[in-house]
Amino acid sequence: MIREGDWKYIHFPHLEGVDELYHLASNPHEMHKRIEDPNTAQLVKKLKRRIDSEIGIFSKARSNDY
Repeated sequence: MIREGDWKYIHFPHLEGVDELYHLASNPHEMHKRIEDPNTAQLVKKLKRRIDSEIGIFSKARSNDY
């Protein structure tokens, strides 16, 4: 999960098609997913790249522990 401003993106790395995107200012109870909204496509790409990068950094750091 990652947040940017009013947006919250939830990524499930081992599952396809179940990621979630919420605009918390207009949807504080996370009742309406915006992941399929064409107006958020660029934001979704940006947040997915960011979270994939962070997952990669975490995985690399963790593999160095063993």
